[in-house]
Amino acid sequence: MTQEEEHWRVTYTPGDWTVLAGPTSLVILEPARAQHSDLVDSLWRAVVDSVSITELARRMAGFGIDAMPTFAAFFWAADGMRSLVRGAISVIDLAEGRIVADGVGVQTWTEVGLGGVQHVRIDMQARGIASIELPLVIGAVRASSVVLDARPQWVPGSPQIGPAAEFKDEPAGTSSTWWDPGPGIDASPAAAGQHEPTTPSTEWYPAPGYADDDEDAHTELMDLPKDFPSPSGAEPDDLPRGAPVSGGPDEDMTMGIRCPRMHANPPWAQTCRVCGKRVRRQSPTLLPRPVLATLRAPDGSTVDVDRPMLIGRAPSSDRSDGPEPRLVTVVSRGQDISRTHLRVAPAGWEVVVTDLNSTNGTTLLPPRGGTDAQPLPPGEAVPVAHGSILDLGDGVRVVIEAPQHDR
Repeated sequence: MTQEEEHWRVTYTPGDWTVLAGPTSLVILEPARAQHSDLVDSLWRAVVDSVSITELARRMAGFGIDAMPTFAAFFWAADGMRSLVRGAISVIDLAEGRIVADGVGVQTWTEVGLGGVQHVRIDMQARGIASIELPLVIGAVRASSVVLDARPQWVPGSPQIGPAAEFKDEPAGTSSTWWDPGPGIDASPAAAGQHEPTTPSTEWYPAPGYADDDEDAHTELMDLPKDFPSPSGAEPDDLPRGAPVSGGPDEDMTMGIRCPRMHANPPWAQTCRVCGKRVRRQSPTLLPRPVLATLRAPDGSTVDVDRPMLIGRAPSSDRSDGPEPRLVTVVSRGQDISRTHLRVAPAGWEVVVTDLNSTNGTTLLPPRGGTDAQPLPPGEAVPVAHGSILDLGDGVRVVIEAPQHDR
């Protein structure tokens, strides 16, 4: 194993998903259990030792990871960040608050070059607004989201860089994977890179957010389509490659599941966010995005956050390169508020706000009961909860409220 200088800064919020980090690569896997500790260690060593996105994909396929329904890998190359994404994972460009890659409808790994995108957040499950963000250099953690920051001012250095023992794909054996790669696949780490074509299993590790004692766990299993291709039948160079993404998926669609009353919910939901009914385990599908929040303006008027909106004393759509934004004008008697001051937009199953490098900044006040006001970092999309207050200065505040209806 050869250590290299880190090319990005990684932070994460604690959760259930398994995140394996190397100096130039990062892999996100479905939640694992305690008995899979040896396997996780072996996977991590493979991640650290990979020198390209192709090698990373080959090594993961050797462990049968290409049969996992939800998976993501990221690699920093000379031409920027590259990604492999499948399943219930979204990649958000924090500079603009838009989804630049996700695994919606992807049956095999799809490589996406993120081009000039240098600051992204990868969401795996719901996060609280107060979730602590912790740094990660090289190692393995359990997380709900991960932020990769490759902007020059944030890239860390290490005084401990130097040669280390060369890694060989011969780790200690393990009893089983935490997903079932299917009959015929040797899931032991020692078999990495030596697998033969097989048919993947249709039974998977329970989706995140469900406890082991779920009363329906033994009957509610996720199924793959019958024509799901054998993942081990393709060489790394045969992996499908996507063109660099400029706009992401349809802005009006998102990946989700439905409750018995057909309300749309995020893939990790156990109870419906609208009616409170129990949501049965199911494979996520692409759904029309519901209204996630309502914005209350200083004059008391409200507007649904169903698309990006720009707020300021004279907002201009020229500041947006995505779908046509909604323009919200506020009065600034002292001219302290910028012409186009703040962006509010849906992103996945969250509402994010971005201070557009305004003159006097924006302050985020947490929902009622919270005490810590925080200035929004200029140009960075920040998720907000219902009840959050955004102070634009000059006595102007807008409130993010729960939606008044569900569509």
